[in-house]
Amino acid sequence: MMLLLEDYYRIRYPYQDVPLHLGMTISISQLAQLLCCTERNAKLIIRKLEDQGVIKWVPGRGRGNRSQLIFLVELEDIYHKTAKGLVYQGKIKEALALHHTYKNTLPHAYEQFQNWFDTQFGYQQEMCKNKPHVTLRLRFDDVFTEMDPIHMYLRSESHIVMQITDTLLRYDPLTNRAEAHLAHHIESSEDGRIWTFYLRKGVQFHDGKELDAKDVVYTFQRVKRENSPYRWMTELIEEMEVMDAYTLRIQLAYPCYWFDRFVCSPHLSILQEHASRRYQMNGRDKLIGTGPFRLVRNDESMLVLEAFPSYFRERALLDRIEIWIVPEHEDVIDREKNSYDLQYVPSADQAVSCQDTRQAGTQADRRTERMECNITYLSFQQMREGVLSSPYFRQALSLILHAKHMISDLGGERAEATDRFFLLDLRGGNRTEEGIVTRGNEKEMTELAQSVGQLLLQSNYQGETLRLFTFKEKDHRQDGEWIKARCAQYGVKLEVYHFTTEELLKTERVREADLIHDSATIGEDVELSLLHLFLSTNSFLYQHCNEEQREFVQQIAQKLCRTKDRRERYEMWEEAERHLLAEYGYLPLYRNQITMLSQPELKGVTINAQGWVDYYQLWMKKRC
Repeated sequence: MMLLLEDYYRIRYPYQDVPLHLGMTISISQLAQLLCCTERNAKLIIRKLEDQGVIKWVPGRGRGNRSQLIFLVELEDIYHKTAKGLVYQGKIKEALALHHTYKNTLPHAYEQFQNWFDTQFGYQQEMCKNKPHVTLRLRFDDVFTEMDPIHMYLRSESHIVMQITDTLLRYDPLTNRAEAHLAHHIESSEDGRIWTFYLRKGVQFHDGKELDAKDVVYTFQRVKRENSPYRWMTELIEEMEVMDAYTLRIQLAYPCYWFDRFVCSPHLSILQEHASRRYQMNGRDKLIGTGPFRLVRNDESMLVLEAFPSYFRERALLDRIEIWIVPEHEDVIDREKNSYDLQYVPSADQAVSCQDTRQAGTQADRRTERMECNITYLSFQQMREGVLSSPYFRQALSLILHAKHMISDLGGERAEATDRFFLLDLRGGNRTEEGIVTRGNEKEMTELAQSVGQLLLQSNYQGETLRLFTFKEKDHRQDGEWIKARCAQYGVKLEVYHFTTEELLKTERVREADLIHDSATIGEDVELSLLHLFLSTNSFLYQHCNEEQREFVQQIAQKLCRTKDRRERYEMWEEAERHLLAEYGYLPLYRNQITMLSQPELKGVTINAQGWVDYYQLWMKKRC
């Protein structure tokens, strides 16, 4: 169909004013020019087009009698049939590439296909063996490339992995405790060094293998063996002993009274012991877990999850999740009007607590809102010589870049400026002004700004151009340009560079950057999230902070592990961040207000701390 469309387009588009079923005079030589081929091949193509029923060819007989070409089908109809056919075959990437190719030459057909494409998302139901089979079809703007728990970085990848795999325990933010999951019971010694996990019996991986204690040992050992960025979570393990198939005893090198929360991390999702049992998908090991959904497809067109019937808990209520990869430049549909595909939309509504959610709206437009816990920030390169190694320069940047001005200027989902990571409401307190940037009125702001020149002088800044690295997404681009313009007002030169996630995560790229703009992932377990931020070796903060700061964080982390009382730990967190912020080691900026639209029939929609919906909780109420 692709070749049919291309060939038909070449001869029909120049004569699109010629009505259907009305013959036009044209020679084989002219057709060969239009088709960019020899006359012999032109005759072959004409014969194929005639066989497909899109044209009628009446060859001229005798000298002076020219041939007649009759168009039987509109070009737009061939375009729609081809593009839709690709979609029906699951070739979303190819369909969108075709769609983009004809955007300018066939604008009406482009709009019609876009409208049809829009209807493919949301709740889809079909009958299978006389039973309703429910698919929820979503869209996302990038491929899911890293699906290995011990190497994944993006929240989107982590979210999908959490649907496919399980951890030994699950963290409950309401109780601040690790609750039973793959392990139905745990015990710990008084000194916090010996932990015993009792696994559920009969838990199956998606390929039928039963989970046992050796799989847990393999998972934890693999973190160190493959040099995972998250190896700090298992480095304190001194010994692991398999007591029997369902009992595992772990001895730690030093006390950690909340090691049970470490094993709640999705980076320690349990995988099979035998790597040889894994299957390949797109040249990578296919992720096989024990979770409520199994991964059946993951490529540049879509990611597909299907409910796992033998899940050890209740089976998922949805049968299938399809996430179509729709790059941002292709997705021109007004998302404000899409009330069915769980897409985020900008909101100017009043912010709500990170611990709360609110649902509002009409039946035709149901909204779920939450203040995202993730915090956008800047990391400063302090591991090499340069002006960023000067605390005076970093302080100057903190005065220049007032996040509340960024929020005011750029709007969108940006909702709340903040000057720290360890916020009161993130750890379960009530909303207060703590953490919200309140640097005074405009007069005070002006007075603060006047000190920038003196700080730049003390830092020995010579007007050199600094490199700000960030991701390619629209909000990162907007922030980067705002930061560049804001710094220019004070004589600080910046160039902004945009990278794919894979490229920006490379160690050499991080070293090249003077500043990196990113969003810190803050999950339901805030303490564990902050340890990831400061200790995981793929964290930009970890890679950019100096040796003294790293040593300080390592010491604080060990003290936190040895501290039972949560309030004591919170005081230690506050003091530690005050110390780091006093050195202007990084610059927190803001949090987003997430608004999600969904069909009124879609139930179980709640937004987690990272701004995603747990598919396991979703179900569709039958329309009346």
